[in-house]
Amino acid sequence: MLEDEFGDLIGKARRGLGISADELSRRSGVDEADIAAFEGYRKDPSRAQSDALAAVLGLEASRLWDIANETWEPAPAAGMVSGAYPVETVWYEGYRVWTYLVGDPESNVCLVVDPGGDADDTLAAIAGHGWEICAVLATHTHADHVGVLSAVVKDSDVPVYVGAGEVSAISTKARNVVGVSHRQGFSVGPWTIEPRLTAGHTAASTSYLIDDTIFVGDAMFAGSLGGTNIAGAYGGHIEAVRREVLSLPPATAIYAGHGAQTTVAEELAHNPFF
Repeated sequence: MLEDEFGDLIGKARRGLGISADELSRRSGVDEADIAAFEGYRKDPSRAQSDALAAVLGLEASRLWDIANETWEPAPAAGMVSGAYPVETVWYEGYRVWTYLVGDPESNVCLVVDPGGDADDTLAAIAGHGWEICAVLATHTHADHVGVLSAVVKDSDVPVYVGAGEVSAISTKARNVVGVSHRQGFSVGPWTIEPRLTAGHTAASTSYLIDDTIFVGDAMFAGSLGGTNIAGAYGGHIEAVRREVLSLPPATAIYAGHGAQTTVAEELAHNPFF
């Protein structure tokens, strides 16, 4: 299940580069009405159209076409961190978003990553395993990622880790909000966690590396890039993901906030932004 379709990919690249639909049409030779239809999910491109748009937008043409033609999806993730800690996925259809739980079967504690979907479903999944929350990791503070934070942590002192630049955005939602800095690791339960700044979607968007697994929020999706919401940050956004995520070992699992789970190897081979 890819989060982004062909129209999403060309729209994100076009907006990130600051290119209007009219300019993209003139430079690619693709009719502007067709571009609007692609971005509005009303029409599928031909191979020639896809290749022409890729050339202007700096996307890898064959990878873009594979997504347009629906011939690639990443293999399912293993669902374990370090082969020892199960990852439970909690889906919320309203935002089409994942909340992730990483559990330790020995101590029965868990991490909650991005509690933005349904609090009852999240708490039921935790209770179903007999786990207790030992920390929350927030990749950023948009509502679809922290909207049910208060209901999940309640009045506890469970630490909520978030990029230092976004602490104030959730300081009223939990008692113990802790700002994290780029590559300044910390330990929670049995895990050592390394926050990696992957700015672009927000200025303090942070991915969390735990051994062979990284939780990236909206920094990137399988086969795509997260939306760049900071003016002029598109190139830096791509480079941050390349440096902080896609430089990891090929087997590293990538858990994004939306869409399919993937790996570094899959993205290096199939993501048209890279």
